[in-house]
Amino acid sequence: MKKSNFIKLVIGVVTVAGIALGLSTCRKNKNTNNEGIETMAATPKRLLKTGLILKSTTEMKISLPGELKPFEEVQIFAKLNSFVKKVNVDRGSEVHKGDVLIELEAPELNAQLAEAYGKLHAQEAKWNAGRQNYLRLYNASKTGGAVSQNDLDQNKAIMVADSAAMASAQSNCQGLEALKSYLTILAPFDGVITSRNIHPGALVGPSGKGSETALLELQETRLLRLVIAIPDYLVAKVSLKDSIQFQVNAYPNHVFHARVIRRAEALNNQIRAELVEADVPNEDNSLKAGMYVNAKINSSENNNDLSVIKSAVLQNTEGNFILKITNGLIRRCPITILNKDDQMVKFIGDGLKVKDSVVLEATNNLKDNSPIINVNNN
Repeated sequence: MKKSNFIKLVIGVVTVAGIALGLSTCRKNKNTNNEGIETMAATPKRLLKTGLILKSTTEMKISLPGELKPFEEVQIFAKLNSFVKKVNVDRGSEVHKGDVLIELEAPELNAQLAEAYGKLHAQEAKWNAGRQNYLRLYNASKTGGAVSQNDLDQNKAIMVADSAAMASAQSNCQGLEALKSYLTILAPFDGVITSRNIHPGALVGPSGKGSETALLELQETRLLRLVIAIPDYLVAKVSLKDSIQFQVNAYPNHVFHARVIRRAEALNNQIRAELVEADVPNEDNSLKAGMYVNAKINSSENNNDLSVIKSAVLQNTEGNFILKITNGLIRRCPITILNKDDQMVKFIGDGLKVKDSVVLEATNNLKDNSPIINVNNN
């Protein structure tokens, strides 16, 4: 074969191969993207699966731990240094508001009260005598020259002073009576005694003055508070009246329901979260204060959150990332995952918006500022 004919044959083969490669590339470049449906972005050397960030407006379920607490609880201490005379309740006792829980006794207080009443009676007698004397002088003064005005004024002043002294004695007695009333400890609300730490004969006193432990602890358990700490990045997602579903370890097959009733409107400085509360009726006392719960808040807020398919999220020891494509280069954008299922991930992240192009199969091999042509699609 002549050399010229051989060259023509080689050129023909290369031309056919080039046309075939061009047709193959065109097929792979066919745009099948429809708001997040995969496309194949062709490069001279490599292929990369890309897609779009979508807007998510569906109801979001936020999964967080929580704790059940008594709706009301109080630690009961003695107001006065005294001895325990009688304890009418024990751990587990159900009580009603106004029930007598503990009776105390303080002999020295009784002595002080007796002395105070003695002084009061003496002042009453003195005031009564002075008043009678003043009235006699006043009636006598109606007869001209019988009583001087000076004597009348002096007796009136004595009567007023005796009246003030009597009022002071009455006030002292009332104060001691108020102190004596503290010797009878009443239930401040309906509830259950959850702790008892004293017995008759024990010496008790105010908190911090020889009595560090409460005499009793009372909790209202017919109504509980479900307290959930909402992280700062989720506070905008939770609203009052949002429904809550929660479970406790004691009843793994039962789902309880509640609604967000109260929120702190400020972050707790220690945990950087806002505390929200729900009221949980507990008439059958099946739930116990102190139980930890797994709660899901069904957020009704429509915040136009973003979402992508699950494979587009890169998760490693540094955090969670979306690989955004900008001007042919890859940029790792950190995100916070709000919710996810088997297919989609809902998230928030700075620098990301709806219809941004992202890598749909994110791997650790894809680094910042890597050009797309260097990405392997194997």
